[in-house]
Amino acid sequence: MAQLNCHYLKCFREVAAESHLGRTAHRLNISQSALSTQIKLQEDRLGHAFFDRVGQSLVLPKQDVSRWTTPNEYLAQATKRWRH
Repeated sequence: MAQLNCHYLKCFREVAAESHLGRTAHRLNISQSALSTQIKLQEDRLGHAFFDRVGQSLVLPKQDVSRWTTPNEYLAQATKRWRH
């Protein structure tokens, strides 16, 4: 089973809320490429893309957003799926 760490979960939550890597990276005080790499590595490890890439934005997939009203709810449900 792939492991998620708190740093990744924070990055995920912030990107989901902001939908923009550059602004999120700036707020987290890391480079945009480091944030992008972190997201991509975790997606690859877990075998699932957690964001749709639309231009320079990362957005939660529409089918998932319709079920959860906040990134925290989405994260809670996604984390539950990863554990099983």
